[in-house]
Amino acid sequence: MISILAVVCLVIIIVITVVIVVVLRRRGFFTKQEAAGEDSKINPPGGRRKTIVGVLPMHSKLYTNFSRVVKLEDFADHYRKMCADSCLKFDEEYEGYNSKREFIASQGPLPGTVEDHWRMIWEYNCQAIVMLANCKEGKKDKCDHYWPHDREPMFYGDLQVQIVKKTRDKEHEPDYIITQMTGEQVRKISHFHFVKWPDFGVPNNPESLIAYVKKVRNSLSCDGGPTVVHCSAGVGRTGTFIALDRLLQTIDEYDAVDIYSIVHEMRMNRPLMVQTKTQYMFVHQCLKYELELRKMTNNAYNEDKEQESIYMNA
Repeated sequence: MISILAVVCLVIIIVITVVIVVVLRRRGFFTKQEAAGEDSKINPPGGRRKTIVGVLPMHSKLYTNFSRVVKLEDFADHYRKMCADSCLKFDEEYEGYNSKREFIASQGPLPGTVEDHWRMIWEYNCQAIVMLANCKEGKKDKCDHYWPHDREPMFYGDLQVQIVKKTRDKEHEPDYIITQMTGEQVRKISHFHFVKWPDFGVPNNPESLIAYVKKVRNSLSCDGGPTVVHCSAGVGRTGTFIALDRLLQTIDEYDAVDIYSIVHEMRMNRPLMVQTKTQYMFVHQCLKYELELRKMTNNAYNEDKEQESIYMNA
């Protein structure tokens, strides 16, 4: 009698276990756990770090489409008196190769944050803006057109912005020289726009991005303010650009670089920087391309020197 009761209890336990497993599978529990595990394998660390630093009021949804990326705190404290009416911080000061505050990694401005965007640029005396997204990609709005459409000046809050020069090339057109004015103070800002970089993806080849990074770097003044870099969310393409700029300058002085550590450090400050496996691998591809190019250039230079020496001794 006891053995029959034990068997019945065991059968009931098995049935209940099977039912629980079936219900959890239907709700996607195991799929989510497996996906999370795979994501941690392919991504550099820091991508899933959670940081709670503030509470977002309901009306502030107008300011961002990326609640899992944005760091919230008192905007007025960050931008002082010029931004006393703002309530959201959508950027992060970022270390480059030359300075602890060389970059400002930012979301692409939305209609509700354009004035804050220009105030930030004025407040930090920024010398350049690097735009890595298009205003519209496919059917999605990624960023507001936050600069004038033509040479007619536009006001963003109490700041007047005007295009004074426009240039074009195949990969990253158009570029602008923009003046920003308040009262009698006028500043010039370079605006670089890389138009062929898909969201979550990478450019067609390393050469185009390397040339773009160098073009921006060569335009910057050593004693100027930070450079604003933005895509749409301000992490994937933005992080890739900043990482590559820093790495290219590193190999100018050292024989080895640690890509992993640099991306790790960036992610500890702003989660999801260099957002995808594809972008992380592309940074490696860019460095490989640049090092091979430098090696070829050095070999050609040495061969020319040898030929000169032969002719002189002949």
